[in-house]
Amino acid sequence: MTLAIENPVAPHPKRWTKAEYNDLIGRGAFQGQRLYLFRGELIEISPQYHPHAYALTELSDILHEIFGTRKGVRVRVQLPFDAPGESMPEPDILVCTNKDHRRQPHPNVAMLVAEISDSSLLIHRDKALEYAAAQVPEYWIVDVNERSVEVYRNPTPDPTAVLGYRYMPPTIVASGGEIELLAKRSKVVVAELFY
Repeated sequence: MTLAIENPVAPHPKRWTKAEYNDLIGRGAFQGQRLYLFRGELIEISPQYHPHAYALTELSDILHEIFGTRKGVRVRVQLPFDAPGESMPEPDILVCTNKDHRRQPHPNVAMLVAEISDSSLLIHRDKALEYAAAQVPEYWIVDVNERSVEVYRNPTPDPTAVLGYRYMPPTIVASGGEIELLAKRSKVVVAELFY
């Protein structure tokens, strides 16, 4: 006896939902692995090399100095962000309120998101669409190779974008420049992010 299958589906990659991803994380899956969910796919993160680790530590320290510790704002380091769609990136830096920090499963609102890039510049640029759709007012990509920071601001509606929003073209701030934070009247000296 032969079974006829109506509308057979061709083999295809498994797309993951946030619910499935969070369930697996909660069950202890992926222990010891560095990965995150991006547009339904699991993305493996490469090990951190010295320039990346140095810039991350310096930016974290600078933002902790600017925002203080436990004064209504939290600086989260390499922790999940509940972005729109089927993405749960783990930005290098995320600044949010204490209220958003306590949100479960993770914050979905941020004042600032920053990614440090040594070999991942293109995917960090691609993530800008998720952060724009989440209405993150300011997104930085710290490019350790070019010793500069790409500053994305003011997400705007764009029906052609993956999630309906995008940032205007970024401002590139070179090592000799400064960036004034939108969330607080303080400046970050770009040269301090590089050794």
